[in-house]
Amino acid sequence: MEANPNVVLTRMSKDVLPAFVEDLEKAQEKLAQKPIDNFMKYVTGLLDGIFFEVVQGFGVDDLDYIGEEAAVAARHYAVQALNGALPPEHPYIIALLKLKDDPYWKYMPLYRSHHRQFHEILNTRIAPVITADSQEALDNQECAIEIFRHKPKPS
Repeated sequence: MEANPNVVLTRMSKDVLPAFVEDLEKAQEKLAQKPIDNFMKYVTGLLDGIFFEVVQGFGVDDLDYIGEEAAVAARHYAVQALNGALPPEHPYIIALLKLKDDPYWKYMPLYRSHHRQFHEILNTRIAPVITADSQEALDNQECAIEIFRHKPKPS
């Protein structure tokens, strides 16, 4: 099944994301006081819930079954929406991670203070995407970071 990415993002925007974004908005102050690992565990739970709702809405078992383009767009859009729930002074932000030697997308937290060059854009409604050849390359900071921002078009 190849779903139209705009249809997926529009459904996410209307039917799925508001409750998860509201949840993070309510928890963000407490999460800012906790270690980054606690933040990531919480956000991972939200992302799992978002993607469960998305695949249920399309009647499939896995996000990849809606088509690669739609699945990638959904991952980007979910991270973008959750980052939008965090105020600019929040110490953390969520990033997508793609290692070329791993077929799966991952998520990782970033300290805003460690990415001062992006400070102006590391606020609401963006998804940093980090790419590296391998985990070893990432550990050696041999990676690239891009900023993704997407608005679904009406379908």
